[in-house]
Amino acid sequence: MNHPKRIFFWCKHNRCRSQLAASYTSFYADNTVQVDSGGIDPKPIHRFTVQVLKEENVPCHEQSGKILNLISFVDSDVIIILCDETREACPIIPFGLNFRVWPITDPLGENKPTIHAVRQTRDEIKVYVRELLSEYGLLRTF
Repeated sequence: MNHPKRIFFWCKHNRCRSQLAASYTSFYADNTVQVDSGGIDPKPIHRFTVQVLKEENVPCHEQSGKILNLISFVDSDVIIILCDETREACPIIPFGLNFRVWPITDPLGENKPTIHAVRQTRDEIKVYVRELLSEYGLLRTF
């Protein structure tokens, strides 16, 4: 089986969902996996994102949200799209790229986001990340 070594997480703002996914992938993956993330309209990483990671002693993958890096994106073995907004903004993924859509609602999209909503998103993303890494035999043993 061909194992992905580079996984890219892509969402609208790169401030919560993609940061959580990248952080948990880095945490759970064996040391052969490279992780990157980006957004189409990046914003600073939300304080709730950092807080829910700290609650589980998982380091935040990045220090700030960043724009999609096309070179890293195209060089990735697997691209994970974390929201419908991103899929709609770029409905055509270049031919031959392996991508998946994880339809995860933005917990910060509400007028008054809550830490509870971000925790629920964190827990949902952890399940997806573990399944992805297990599928390719890349889940680190502790």
